[in-house]
Amino acid sequence: MKDQLYMDGTKLDRHVEEVAKWKAGEWFAPIHMEISPSKICNQDCSFCYIDWSHGSINMPEKMLIDLIRDGKRIGMKSALIAGEGEPTVNKAYIKAIEVAGEVGLDVALNSNATLFDEEALERILPHLSWMRISVQSADPNLYAKIHNSTPAHFERMVNNVRLAAQIKRKKGYKCTIGMQQVLLKENGHDVANLATLAKEVGADYYVLKPCHVHELNKHDYQTEDDLVEKHMDVLKQAEKLNDDKFKAVVRWNFLSEKKRTYNRCLALPFIIQIGANGDVYTCYPWANKKEHCYGSLRTAGIEEIVKSENFKKTCGWVENNVNVHNCMLPCRQHNANNYLWWLTEEEPRHNNFI
Repeated sequence: MKDQLYMDGTKLDRHVEEVAKWKAGEWFAPIHMEISPSKICNQDCSFCYIDWSHGSINMPEKMLIDLIRDGKRIGMKSALIAGEGEPTVNKAYIKAIEVAGEVGLDVALNSNATLFDEEALERILPHLSWMRISVQSADPNLYAKIHNSTPAHFERMVNNVRLAAQIKRKKGYKCTIGMQQVLLKENGHDVANLATLAKEVGADYYVLKPCHVHELNKHDYQTEDDLVEKHMDVLKQAEKLNDDKFKAVVRWNFLSEKKRTYNRCLALPFIIQIGANGDVYTCYPWANKKEHCYGSLRTAGIEEIVKSENFKKTCGWVENNVNVHNCMLPCRQHNANNYLWWLTEEEPRHNNFI
């Protein structure tokens, strides 16, 4: 696991058929979809970049199950259950993960881990490729402040992650369990403590990433530019926890990324986002813009949507009209865009002398 936990690049080079079809202008199924089963969240994190989209909608179970089955049937390869709210609020997430395992679609889960119970973990862990838990502090009171919840949520999260790790090891499941922290002005000093907690409760890894602030963020959260430099010693201390069974990942590249090397968003056909209301669109930060919507599962199946003229039209519109240098950095498509931009550059001389 230590050498194979690859987070700061793209795996598109492992999908040469789809990349070749993309270069040739041929249709192919998106490789990955990120599904939001719920707009509802049981927490109210101060830094949440999608909090402006929270509401009272749960995706109907049939829509969610049909999406999983149809996605696999047309050639999609993976799904992340995550999205606009806390996905486990919608209890259909359990059945969706089970169905993904049944049909052979790689599936993962992002959660705050406060709503699990033992039965849910026993049902989902056999089918998950990975599960990543959002945790912003190892201190129950600071956790409660950042998550806008209670210290009881912290205790529940810790117990559930520990239980998940125990079930995984007892049953021999392959699910990789991680804790993810966003570097904030409030929690930078606590990075090594949380990485230590992750290791103690049996997680396979801890990861630290930068904060994304959306212009519509209802908390009007403000971050700071010098957090990496300010907390450098603590970040490096976290990395010292690495051994054969645990990895602390500080995403140095993402934390220090200041500008893009590409000028257009090319990766949209490979990754799609699906909201709890059934809308299929380019990415969550632009979910409020109709120009970024491919269609809706309320009126069409996923196959019809991704094969539609509007899908091509929307990808083309974004590529030609959106200034990527104004988008949040980094984003879901960032690493894939770096790779695809490199592929579109002028061929070097003597290309066959590898």
